Amino acid sequence: DDTVTVGENNSGSITGNSGNDSVIHGYGNTGVITDVETIISIPPAPSANPLPGTFNSTQNITLSSDGADSIFYTTDGTVSDCEEENGVLYESPISVLSTKTITAVACTEEGEHSSPTAALTYTIELKVDPADLSSVLETVFTPASGASLSLTLSLTLSQDLEINTTASGSKVVLV
Repeated sequence: DDTVTVGENNSGSITGNSGNDSVIHGYGNTGVITDVETIISIPPAPSANPLPGTFNSTQNITLSSDGADSIFYTTDGTVSDCEEENGVLYESPISVLSTKTITAVACTEEGEHSSPTAALTYTIELKVDPADLSSVLETVFTPASGASLSLTLSLTLSQDLEINTTASGSKVVLV
């Protein structure tokens, strides 16, 4: 009734004594395991497509891990584990609209064992041609007849851009 835990990339042989023995091993195991009742393979840390990096457009990130029964992740800087109260169950691509780090773990059946943690950082640097900015910012605000409109708008840019405004009645125009 022994349990043996072996790290990643084990190449040695493990032989049980034909009892109720268990072997838990990391991914990359090439060793021979015999005469044990339970063998648990811990999956590798999740990988992502596209790979982490810097992009000039938003990204949809696909996670995978060979042999994993599930993957859990967070995007708030915390480290997930194999429980939904501590992370989000990965079911479909993750939309990354701004710079973000996805922290993910791959889990065995029933979440008993988890892979090493993957920290995947995506830097999003949206580049907008000033000539195309009007299509991005074009918005029409029409107050009800006789009503006034009060609007506070904040715009943060990562590149130099000059915006001139003119006011005409209740209309503000970006030119």
